[in-house]
Amino acid sequence: MEARCLRVIYQPGSFEVLPSERERGTPRGGFRTGQNAKYRGHGNWNVSTASRFVLEIELAGEVHEIWITHFFQDNWGKLIAKRRTAIERTMPATIQVEEKIGRRGQTYYEALVEELHAWLTRAIS
Repeated sequence: MEARCLRVIYQPGSFEVLPSERERGTPRGGFRTGQNAKYRGHGNWNVSTASRFVLEIELAGEVHEIWITHFFQDNWGKLIAKRRTAIERTMPATIQVEEKIGRRGQTYYEALVEELHAWLTRAIS
């Protein structure tokens, strides 16, 4: 399926040290919220959130998000500001996507790897 690319969104990560309360216990989080919590000692927790690079697409009148962070990090390295602007500037007008069904029955879309490689080549040059 062909989808129209709307924009690329960069969501910066965060890191903070939170005190734990006896009633509250372990800070909530995990993969559902995108946060990782690790016990630091003396009642404190390191809570970190990874940054994300998201491609917003329009398909059949609906707006969907595709996470493209891992592809560009694995193939180009750390997404510093200069690389992020190159990726945003060379975003294609349309991209081929395929429909996937998640474990819980939700529908999501994944960009074809060939399309992402072509995008990466344009961004690097």
